[in-house]
Amino acid sequence: MVVEIFTTDVSDSRQAEVLLKSLKPIAADGRVTFDLEDIDKIMRIESQGGVAEQVIRILDEDGYSCKLLYRRATLSYEIEEIPR
Repeated sequence: MVVEIFTTDVSDSRQAEVLLKSLKPIAADGRVTFDLEDIDKIMRIESQGGVAEQVIRILDEDGYSCKLLYRRATLSYEIEEIPR
């Protein structure tokens, strides 16, 4: 799982909802959230692979500013029950 955090200039929930529809296909295996109360209008994306370049391009094409602040790959482990 990759977590990417962006600063944006998305100012209201209506704009965020429209963008969520555009971003869903590239983050279909993860989650996209906005924190519009934060001064930096934070967007957080969890996905199986990094999608920052695509996200920045999509927001730019829609007339928004978007800058990657943070990226971290996390490991996900499946717990397998060992037969007794």
